[in-house]
Amino acid sequence: REAAADELLAWLTRAQAMALYQRDEAASLRDAVSPLTTGAMWVKAEVANAAGRHAECGARFAALIDRAPEHPQLDDAMINAARCWSASVDRARAREHARALLRRAPGSEHAREARTLAR
Repeated sequence: REAAADELLAWLTRAQAMALYQRDEAASLRDAVSPLTTGAMWVKAEVANAAGRHAECGARFAALIDRAPEHPQLDDAMINAARCWSASVDRARAREHARALLRRAPGSEHAREARTLAR
């Protein structure tokens, strides 16, 4: 999965550098770049977490949050970042992401867990 995500990210980077990317006919491609990029970033974060690379996982979810602050699953990304940082024993970053989630969406389905991680 990680290799596929890497290949997708590399292709998206190359596609954006092509002259055709700016043409009107490429509008649907331009619209797809952000969700494809964040999807690949999500996969890479999950792979890092599954491999026990929790600090990398936290950093990857944090990068996704920064890149896509309007992502439809932002609450999930925020709690995942907090979980990964907690598992990496970086309590300060875990608290930071948990508190950010509580500020953004106090009624989130993840609020209870976020309150625990925010302590």
